[in-house]
Amino acid sequence: MRPNLYVDESKSGNFLLTAVLVQANQHHQVTRAVRALPLRHQTRIHMCKESDPRRRHIINFVLTLGVTCEVFESTARSDLDARTSCLRALADRAAELKARAIVIERDDSVVKQDRAVLRSALSTTDIEYRHLRGREDPLLWIADVVAWCWQRGREWRRQIQPIVSRVHIVEE
Repeated sequence: MRPNLYVDESKSGNFLLTAVLVQANQHHQVTRAVRALPLRHQTRIHMCKESDPRRRHIINFVLTLGVTCEVFESTARSDLDARTSCLRALADRAAELKARAIVIERDDSVVKQDRAVLRSALSTTDIEYRHLRGREDPLLWIADVVAWCWQRGREWRRQIQPIVSRVHIVEE
């Protein structure tokens, strides 16, 4: 089976991308489960806007979904260089996994650059890539949860660690 990778970023501290791997046979079930997470007034899950008790609830829920995640972290000085390096590493990993698609949470300020990097890095594969807003695909919310927890460190990182299967330290 060829997984899809759902990707979000965090820029506070070291730049990082988190990629949640969702197998084709999991997609429908995981999507349906995650759609039940937002409260009535919410259109999506975004960890920076949640209370700590709610964050714990969300993390515990994510741990039950049967997905894994990989973290790509760069220590490059500029976010642009770090993002480029992480995207290249992500593309290489997607090729290793024989992924079907990479879905990245859209940041309008870098979409053009992302497309250029991915077009080049994936040119010899049939892997699709697209940018979507967080509200457009609930599986991006899982990547947000992992990115937020990983960047916060300590207790939060420890809580999400069970689904993080690999950490890639990306050099420039």
